[in-house]
Amino acid sequence: MKKFTRLIMLIVVILFVFAGIYLILNKNKTNDGQGNSVKSFDPINTSYVIDKQAVEFIDGQSSSKSNVNGFTALIFGQAVYGDLNDDQVEDAAVLIQVQGGGSGTFYYVAAAINSNSQAQGGEAVLLGDRISPQNIVIQDQYIVVNYAIRKPGDSMAVPTSLGISSYFIFDDLGLHLTSSPEQMISYFSSNADRKIYCDGVNMESLAYQKTITEIMSTSTALVKPSALEFIKDIILASTDGVCHEALSDTNISFNDGVVSISPIEGWAGVSIAMCTCKPEVEVNVLALPGVNQIMWLNK
Repeated sequence: MKKFTRLIMLIVVILFVFAGIYLILNKNKTNDGQGNSVKSFDPINTSYVIDKQAVEFIDGQSSSKSNVNGFTALIFGQAVYGDLNDDQVEDAAVLIQVQGGGSGTFYYVAAAINSNSQAQGGEAVLLGDRISPQNIVIQDQYIVVNYAIRKPGDSMAVPTSLGISSYFIFDDLGLHLTSSPEQMISYFSSNADRKIYCDGVNMESLAYQKTITEIMSTSTALVKPSALEFIKDIILASTDGVCHEALSDTNISFNDGVVSISPIEGWAGVSIAMCTCKPEVEVNVLALPGVNQIMWLNK
């Protein structure tokens, strides 16, 4: 009887071992209905484009072939799921943490589209360096990322203290920043008297920039504005007076993370206005996910 019991137990153990081997060998695979094994939708086992380079992820870690010159990346936290392209199929969004070999720790958001049950990772959008991610969700085809940043002008040694939410949508051009579903945008403002810093004699643009720390909100007339439209809305919301008027008539473009602002036509007092206008624009635009640089073009 004891021998029979041991035999049964041995058979059970062997079955469990073979079942485990089967699951490992068939991880992330399903059947296509014709007996062919295919990969299932898995956003932590696909490739994403980070700074124009395709990075392959295996179980949420960048693969050895992607890890060159000190570069490493990982999926930060868990992927979240929801329909991003209105095809009634669940897609996914992820936060990606990147170490580039230096002191920075960069965070990106990326979308993985469900195409025939396979994850197609897209281009990641930079959120910032050494921010404090809170969470990420998908709601009504929006990706919402909640995180904390430093006040404008603070060094990296200062802890993050400002909680913000950034909204992204996926369209034919990929993933890009947009306004909230309530058509609201947020921007930084200053309560300081501009004349104290920029009066034609004292032109302390950098000192004024340090006062632009108050978070304000306003509405936008656009529904799901494009990244460029969103940037223009932020610029116009964060400026007023002759600066606002000038930028309303100025050509602004956005490409590969660079915002280009065409030459502003001269008018009486232009240098005084630009003394506060430039920092207002730069503080706000450079704080936006996906924006790396502002170019003020010359004639």
